[in-house]
Amino acid sequence: NTTCDSCAGGDLLMIASDSTSDCQTYGSCPNGWYSSGASECTQCGSTCVTCSDGITCDACAGGDLLMIANDATSDCQTHGSCPDGWYFSGASECSRCGSTCVTCSDNVTCDTCAVGDLLMIATNASSDCQTHGSCPSGWYSSDANECTQCGATCVTCSDGITCDACAGGDLLMI
Repeated sequence: NTTCDSCAGGDLLMIASDSTSDCQTYGSCPNGWYSSGASECTQCGSTCVTCSDGITCDACAGGDLLMIANDATSDCQTHGSCPDGWYFSGASECSRCGSTCVTCSDNVTCDTCAVGDLLMIATNASSDCQTHGSCPSGWYSSDANECTQCGATCVTCSDGITCDACAGGDLLMI
């Protein structure tokens, strides 16, 4: 194991993930390394082919999935498909679902919620999970543990086609 603190003119200080360092003659940091300071390169995580910094993978080794978290950090995982709590967001990429979703189709569509939580399906087809005991005003129970938003002009509704009370002075047509 070698450890260098600085390098001779023009050489790059290469800091490995095991904290050892060495001097190399490169024009810029090679794949698998990122620029971590003037004339300094630090090794990416072991599964990253390229990275922007110590917590953000930009590309993974063949077959690995790039896992993009909600805080914009990313890492590589050797999963055949996106695990629960993540959705397929592009070529070999998985992005994290919203914090309330157990599974999701994309960044605005929860598919399943934690046991006891309600799946809230909005009129724009987005969905989220909420910890309500029952559907709030403006929503109706469309299935077990599932609430669907009433139409825009309804304050309350019984189902997707029956408005029980109208918004803002609109007349209820029976």
